[in-house]
Amino acid sequence: MGELERELLRAVWRSRHGLTPAEALQALDGSVAYTTVLTVLTRLFQKELLVRTREGKSHRYVAAVGEADFVAGKMRAALNSASDHGLAMSHFVGCLSADEKTVLSAVLLQIAAEQ
Repeated sequence: MGELERELLRAVWRSRHGLTPAEALQALDGSVAYTTVLTVLTRLFQKELLVRTREGKSHRYVAAVGEADFVAGKMRAALNSASDHGLAMSHFVGCLSADEKTVLSAVLLQIAAEQ
């Protein structure tokens, strides 16, 4: 995923009701051409990361998946690409900050309590 795609996806996640291409352009401070924004929004729609509805002569784009689910999917795909899941997880956890490890521990305890 390119940087502009990530920026637009973040802008859509921050918005309450999605964005039209013109609103997305404003969210990027007009740093790229309108046609570029439209192309990238269409690409994200084709990748099923955005849903669009007709609004006047344009479309309104809303996220098809939340940011947390999107990131979790990327993490799952990365783990699936490893031949040794345990080793990959060990290295990943080893790279976490102390605060991130605390959050991870809390999440694991919560999941264990729910099962």
